[in-house]
Amino acid sequence: KLMVAESDNDAAYAAADVTALKADPALRAAPFETRIHRFVFLMNQRRDALGLKNTQFTNPIGRDAPENYSTAEDLARIAGEIFAKAPKIWDVSRIIEGEIYSQSGRNYHFENTNILLKEFPALFGSKTGFTDEAGGALLMLYELAPEDPIVVVILKSKARFDDGRAILRWLDASFKVLSRQ
Repeated sequence: KLMVAESDNDAAYAAADVTALKADPALRAAPFETRIHRFVFLMNQRRDALGLKNTQFTNPIGRDAPENYSTAEDLARIAGEIFAKAPKIWDVSRIIEGEIYSQSGRNYHFENTNILLKEFPALFGSKTGFTDEAGGALLMLYELAPEDPIVVVILKSKARFDDGRAILRWLDASFKVLSRQ
């Protein structure tokens, strides 16, 4: 929830660490950086399996780096793969705010970084991002028909939510949105 809804980098690193250990339990004694490197290797392996020719991962959070890049087309394909194989991730991305608890019982409040969720109930899922080099990024799955979302990818935006709002309003005005019920 922290990684997807709140776009928390620490949560992404924690998930990367756990995933690397699950893939290779022998890494338990390895330094954290080694486990993260293994996770990035797995990300790039999956990229190759998906045939993404314009994507290279160097870290699990999208941090600016010359060899860390992707295109709107590749990001849309990744979103489609998640929709097909792990749609519950998109469920988490629609949580506007919530609470999580640590193993010790400490309470953490989180809020979704996508402010458009309250305005557009047909948003099936989303992921926000921002880096100095990439600017504002916003990926959204907008469900015009049940189980048939349109993927919108906004990159290098100075006003990603305004841009996203304009695109979603255009979709609403141009197409009939069918409800899930």
